[in-house]
Amino acid sequence: MRIDFLRSSERCVMTGRAQQDLPRTSAVLKAIATAHDNRLDALATVLTAGTVRVGDPLVLG
Repeated sequence: MRIDFLRSSERCVMTGRAQQDLPRTSAVLKAIATAHDNRLDALATVLTAGTVRVGDPLVLG
């Protein structure tokens, strides 16, 4: 798999949405804002599709 990271973006509302058994909360977004200046994401384009598994090596180039 190959991806091209384009840029970071502003905060995402999805961090506060309810997820299966987890309630809606603003705590995650507040933690991101405090620790990472409201940025903890990356906008990217998939150049070559593939499968990524936990433990796979990551090569930055």
